[in-house]
Amino acid sequence: MAGKFAGRRAAQFAVLATLTLGAGAACDKPTAESNNTTSPHLQHDMTTLSPADVQVLRHATNRFHTLDKALNEGYAIFGGCFADSTLGGMGQHYANDKVIGDSAISLNRPELLLYETDRAGQPQLVAVEYIVFVDEWLAKGHTSPPRLFNTDFHINSTLLPKPFYLLHAWVWKENPSGLLSDWNPRVSCN
Repeated sequence: MAGKFAGRRAAQFAVLATLTLGAGAACDKPTAESNNTTSPHLQHDMTTLSPADVQVLRHATNRFHTLDKALNEGYAIFGGCFADSTLGGMGQHYANDKVIGDSAISLNRPELLLYETDRAGQPQLVAVEYIVFVDEWLAKGHTSPPRLFNTDFHINSTLLPKPFYLLHAWVWKENPSGLLSDWNPRVSCN
């Protein structure tokens, strides 16, 4: 049974890696398509987190400011740095295949960590991203999207037939587009 589960997680991670690598290629060189509603990460007008929510999430993810800590906990570089000439950037993604493979959402264990390289060439944690595959979420008996911070996740279904729910949280770098927006105009891949 353990081998079957590990194989399932590896397959899920491969699907997500394919999606992200494809999206990263498109975002590294923005096109008109990357700015419309079929973009792999749609721009949403999200409500902001309460100060208490921000504190909880910062406490839960503070350890990931040290990239080595993230790597030691199973996060690995994932695709290219995501940027869009109109919407801004997301930075470099680091994904944890074990967390992606658990088909659950946990505030303390985001599936992806987003880093931006600072002027000294060092990675700086800027945001976290939570994801879960739609089919697996629904197979668990859920009838509505996952929620964190009183906000529904939205669906990415543009590149593969296996869509997933996602939610970004920009608790480590100010985002004028909103704390739960996908893109941050203050994040760059340069």
